[in-house]
Amino acid sequence: MNLDDWIRNSLFSLLLVFAACAAPRLIAADELPEIANARNSVRLWAHGPASCSMVVVAPGHAVTAEHCRDGLLEEGLVDGKRVISMERIGDTDAARIVAPHLACPCAPMASAPAKLSDRVFSVGFPYGVIRVLGWGTMQEPPVIPFPMPGMRAAAVPSAPGSSGGGVFSASGRLLGTISMTMTGITLTLYTELPLQ
Repeated sequence: MNLDDWIRNSLFSLLLVFAACAAPRLIAADELPEIANARNSVRLWAHGPASCSMVVVAPGHAVTAEHCRDGLLEEGLVDGKRVISMERIGDTDAARIVAPHLACPCAPMASAPAKLSDRVFSVGFPYGVIRVLGWGTMQEPPVIPFPMPGMRAAAVPSAPGSSGGGVFSASGRLLGTISMTMTGITLTLYTELPLQ
């Protein structure tokens, strides 16, 4: 091999190494900092066989589903400690929680509502077992006999125990709390929270 060939091959090899280093690396969506933060802001609220989820939105403060009050408010534990108080948000199925021991990661609130077909994800503790993140898209809400105010729908998987967990925008901002799951058609109904 002469000097010209050696230089040409060396330059080509350096170009390949540079291209490999400069090429964008794919990062799993749930490893992005904003999404990991949103996922970790969701906590299990459980007592005995009963369980719900909640989303920490600031130190000592969280949101959940109002219907999670039954059987959990007095003795339900989050991170091993009891919830102090719970207050319904308007006439919706969402509630604010005070629990001084709760610490961040905290979920930032959405500044705009999600639009149809936007990508969203949900985080909850189905069956009170393990924190699950599921991706989907915004949908038209189904016609249900007794709709609750502020109810929206997303085609994301969830199951009992996910109630009170969060539905988030693709950038990890909290849109609302899970109110109901429709597993046969993979639809989650959530209560939209006041925007910031």
